Amino acid sequence: MTGRPGLPLESVAVWLVLAVLWSPPVDAAPERPAALEGVEVSDRAGTTLDLGLALNDDDGAFRLTDRLVRSKPTLLTFNYFRCPGVCDVQLRMLAQDLPDWGLEPGEDFNLVSLSFDPEDTPATARAKRATLTFSDATGPDQWLFGVGNAEEVLELAAEAGVQIEKVPNSDQWAHPAVAIAVTSDGVISSYLGGVRPEPRDVRFALLGASRGALGSFADFVWMSCFSYDPDSGSYVPEAWKIMRLGGLATVLALAGWLGLMWRTKPGITEAACS
Repeated sequence: MTGRPGLPLESVAVWLVLAVLWSPPVDAAPERPAALEGVEVSDRAGTTLDLGLALNDDDGAFRLTDRLVRSKPTLLTFNYFRCPGVCDVQLRMLAQDLPDWGLEPGEDFNLVSLSFDPEDTPATARAKRATLTFSDATGPDQWLFGVGNAEEVLELAAEAGVQIEKVPNSDQWAHPAVAIAVTSDGVISSYLGGVRPEPRDVRFALLGASRGALGSFADFVWMSCFSYDPDSGSYVPEAWKIMRLGGLATVLALAGWLGLMWRTKPGITEAACS
């Protein structure tokens, strides 16, 4: 029985090559808007930040370090509170997801957003805070919005590797959306990219920045399966770590089973001599 007639394989291969060569070129990726040039985030993990900025809020002037809970890590963002775009979305998402982090701001960590816009005032900060939805009524009071020292905030952002640029001929700013986990002594621990980082990543970042002061043993066992990826600004699982943890669990389970079997083994009695 003969097969269906068709082109020889050599001819098919030739036509495939020609199709690839003659296919229209793929359009190049659109150029990055000029307003977004220079707004990258550079990883400066290990850098010590000066958090002694003089700022303002509804209560008047203060120094940031005087408002931070001692010996606790800080989650820091750079925003401007008149922003209708990225900042608004980022702040709303942080407020919405805050309960999912499993940590209490003002008790377990400091939550700080600093404005780099000279036009921001305590009134604009208060207005922005009022637009955020919190599941916990104490949330807004524990989230510090700092204004009134835009120049130093811009310098601090640059020191942290966050590049911010004023949009030409506009009152808007071009800036990345990023949250920075900082240790209690001001050292950058990790970065969380995007307007809505995963709650797991935020918790891991704060636990890591606490250097063991926060979290339970189970948290750090779970964290041992992940590693921080500076390129994505998130914590990613690593197969070999998960396999190692699984192997350890297997050994512990086997040891527990053997111990149970040993404890329940019937006692050996000596035969009575007649």
